[in-house]
Amino acid sequence: MGSRSVSHAVRPLVLAVLAGGLVAVGPQQVSTAHACSCMNPLEMLDEMMASSDAVFVGTVVEIRRPEIAMSSMAESRFVFEVEQVFQGSVRELQSIVTASDGASCGIELSRGATALVFAREKGFDVTPDAGEFESSLCGVVAEPSAAALAPLGEGRAPTPGASPIGADDGIASTVARNWLWMVVVLVGVAFVSFRLTRRSIRSTPTD
Repeated sequence: MGSRSVSHAVRPLVLAVLAGGLVAVGPQQVSTAHACSCMNPLEMLDEMMASSDAVFVGTVVEIRRPEIAMSSMAESRFVFEVEQVFQGSVRELQSIVTASDGASCGIELSRGATALVFAREKGFDVTPDAGEFESSLCGVVAEPSAAALAPLGEGRAPTPGASPIGADDGIASTVARNWLWMVVVLVGVAFVSFRLTRRSIRSTPTD
């Protein structure tokens, strides 16, 4: 087998690995943010309560952003120190998953801010882990007054302990965390290609 034949044999292998990497990683395109328009949740309280799995008041103690955000829909996590629970099973420290940008209806709160949060177990655009909840800009009332909270009735204490805090699931962030494995694969492909080429050169008859 000549070196040209080996080259043709190796090329599909390299292309297959690269194609597999593209399938695993996916297209890294920056998504265009869309405008987010919300109604005041307190003006549609019955509907918000009916559609929420958890309702609570808490203070933001931690904000976890994606390592690399290629899209405004990349997941961020807001960890709340919960003060009062009005609905659902909510931990003392509760993680809420949301989009990373307010234009994509992501929560816009600073660390130390207090908010009334309407949250769901399953999201439309983000994926909370078991024990986490999802919410959005439209499901949060920042710095609610006592009068605003009055229709919710008397809250109860949260469940002791902390909820799980899921890992960053953004495509680019996943790549950033797993770059070493990608390097190992590429080095492996290069090594196989080198060995096959070297074997071919040794077996090629000389004139």
